Amino acid sequence: MMLDAAAGDPAGERGRVLLAVVAAAGERLLRGTGPLPVAEVLAMLGEAISASRVALVAARLADEETVPRMDVRHQWCAPGVTRLHPGPNGWYPYFGRWHMALRRGEPITSRSRDLPDQERGAVEAAGVRTIALAPVFCDEGWYGHLSADDSQRERAWSPLELEAMRAIAHLIGGAIDRRRTTSSLERWSAVLGVATEATRSLPGSATPYAAADPLLESLRRATRARAAWLCLAERQEGGISLSVRVEALSPGAQAVDRTGLEATVAHLLEPGGGDGSGGSGGIGLPVAVGPDTILMDRPMAGHDAWERAAMDRPPLGSWVAVPVVADASMDGTSGRLLVLGLDAERPRSWDDGEVEGLRVIAAAMACALRTSGDSTGR
Repeated sequence: MMLDAAAGDPAGERGRVLLAVVAAAGERLLRGTGPLPVAEVLAMLGEAISASRVALVAARLADEETVPRMDVRHQWCAPGVTRLHPGPNGWYPYFGRWHMALRRGEPITSRSRDLPDQERGAVEAAGVRTIALAPVFCDEGWYGHLSADDSQRERAWSPLELEAMRAIAHLIGGAIDRRRTTSSLERWSAVLGVATEATRSLPGSATPYAAADPLLESLRRATRARAAWLCLAERQEGGISLSVRVEALSPGAQAVDRTGLEATVAHLLEPGGGDGSGGSGGIGLPVAVGPDTILMDRPMAGHDAWERAAMDRPPLGSWVAVPVVADASMDGTSGRLLVLGLDAERPRSWDDGEVEGLRVIAAAMACALRTSGDSTGR
């Protein structure tokens, strides 16, 4: 089914189609036992967002090179569109700006004519008029990116299309991990089941919060967490206010004072998200607090103050929090942010499979909230 972003189809129907594509991609990528069906998934995504090309690109660092090259591993092209090919000296090295942004977990979207000179020449040489990139991460860290382009017209990629790209990029990263190790397969499968159910049940609800309660309980069970929750964080004059919208507790567990979590969410709301880059690049990055405290693929260095504040709040021994960017007013820059999270009473590590699964669910939630028009549940 071809969807034209300029055709004016209702946001609700478009959201349901894109969520169905994400669900189908998850089924194919994470539940099969044969070779990864990346080509099939790229074709599904490309047709759904009316792209000219969609490609999975690996960051490959050759001997004696300091900047990785953009090694196209898989690509799909619409009829009549030329495939991407390496140049005489191989695939292009990553542009400095792309390399830094993607490693920080930031997507990139632009019209070709708006790109810096160094980037514009290479992109226009491939016939691209508009481009969108979503980073791909796996257990070993940054893998590369998922790209989509339009060679027919300049266009603005819709938030729904970008969420679908981001979710599928996470699924591909998870599928790569699954091929590399089977130690967390059972948990991965359970989290995937929750993610798939989220894409099916959330869009049909009058308000996604009505369907969130059983989903959070399933998520809590799949990750063996003490609690799963969806909170609204708001920056106020006295600090961060964290109000629970939906919560699923394990049997016998009590709701806890989340003052420590407020320190974590405050970190997410800070410009740059604590990655040292400045700007709003931190929004969308998960924060995992536990025995092996990690922000994406880097040790949590330089954040002793907020980390201590977070960890000094018993009975929570560890947690993971993922932003749900539901609309422009909830992207963190306005001081308001929805947060999907898990916590445990004892210190524990949250493996990358759980974190990436949580991000897929958060992406599905964000799509559903956008189509429903209810971002806060008030």
